[in-house]
Amino acid sequence: MNTELFTGRAEAYEHGRPGYPVSVLDYIKNLVPQNAVIAEVGAGTGKFTELLAKGGFTLYAIEPNADMRKFLVTVLAPYRM
Repeated sequence: MNTELFTGRAEAYEHGRPGYPVSVLDYIKNLVPQNAVIAEVGAGTGKFTELLAKGGFTLYAIEPNADMRKFLVTVLAPYRM
């Protein structure tokens, strides 16, 4: 696995990549119980992770690239417990 692929590119990725529609969250809520614990491996800048957090799921986000993880931590700060 190349953990350095997005080094120096995280900001462009964060601003250029679109987010996910809310309908994705509705779909996931129909698949798993509300008390599900979700692990997202390769969470990137947190676009999908934030959607899951807004849905009330307990989750663990794993991002091996430091630049991407910097954005991820900022995005998830309001949801930390």
